[in-house]
Amino acid sequence: MRKVFVFLSILVLLISSCSTTMRIRYRQPSRIDMGSYRNIAIASSIPYRYFRSPDRYIPTRDNLSRQNHGYIPSSYDSSLSRRVASALTDTVVKTLSESNYFESVMLPDNTDRILSMENRNDLFEWYGVDAIVIPKVDSMSVQEFIYSNSSSRSVFNSSGEPRIVRDVEYHYDRTCYLVLSVSIVDASSERLIGSVRFPLDRHESTLIGPFLYTSDPYYTFRDMISSISGRLERELVPTLTYRDISLMRNKPKLEGAEIAYSMVEEGRYIDARNEFLRIFNVSGHLPSGYNASLITAAIGDLDGALLILSNVNKECYSEEAAGLYSTLLEIKNSNEEARKQLEGIGEKWDGEYGSALDVILEDE
Repeated sequence: MRKVFVFLSILVLLISSCSTTMRIRYRQPSRIDMGSYRNIAIASSIPYRYFRSPDRYIPTRDNLSRQNHGYIPSSYDSSLSRRVASALTDTVVKTLSESNYFESVMLPDNTDRILSMENRNDLFEWYGVDAIVIPKVDSMSVQEFIYSNSSSRSVFNSSGEPRIVRDVEYHYDRTCYLVLSVSIVDASSERLIGSVRFPLDRHESTLIGPFLYTSDPYYTFRDMISSISGRLERELVPTLTYRDISLMRNKPKLEGAEIAYSMVEEGRYIDARNEFLRIFNVSGHLPSGYNASLITAAIGDLDGALLILSNVNKECYSEEAAGLYSTLLEIKNSNEEARKQLEGIGEKWDGEYGSALDVILEDE
């Protein structure tokens, strides 16, 4: 039986700085259901094969920049594509290994070795691998150039006579473009389970002083790649998220309900819930019923919150109460989907349509 993620709480009440706002924490299921694929093998990233070697010197955009900075070597070379692919591999391995979601993670050296063999399916099965993760650099480019920016101003000499002075600034401009993808393939059937794509770009502009130092764009690409970590985890791993929802104001005002609002401000949430519920049962006061339901959800009882709201809508229907009911139902369904993923409830691909693995790997 598969290991199940153990969480202290799926729904936790977090005391917010705003006393009239309740925070509901819940599980958000991943877009790609990896519940049945908890033993993965990560391949080395496939570099972008069409990456163009740079010009010998950084291009210039005008005569002044050409005259003064026309022979500055390019900031990168053809090895950049391989180094960027390596950075992507590192990020994917770190993100998925540290997610604590997968039971085992085969590292790229072993994965690559098995992928190169004819009996790869048998070997992956022997190692207990459910799915293969294949990162890829789909596209990348660097655009860099130097340009000048001129301006004129009037100055006065010692005799008080004006003259025009021309100021020239030189700028180094660089834009890095990157498109990444991560594909998940069933290790047995070699069918595509899912994929995620990350288009990225980063623009940098530097004022050139007496000397121009151009940093290696690899460090920019590495930072760009690091930025996908959170989204990649959300795509493959159920994550904890939250929704902040405000209490309904005491309108129409009921003096007896003020004590319940005071309890919320004091952090006495159970007492406040019970008092709001008592007031609603006695008077049918809409805000009290709404607030009793919201606090019930925030302290972890979604079913109880939905039951209260059902009674509220029967007694005194309102758009606010109906909206909260829809929100809580959505949160409940989200938790249920995430629970199934965490428990590994799901089907695997049967592979009757052939291998997606060969198609992905043919760009190597």
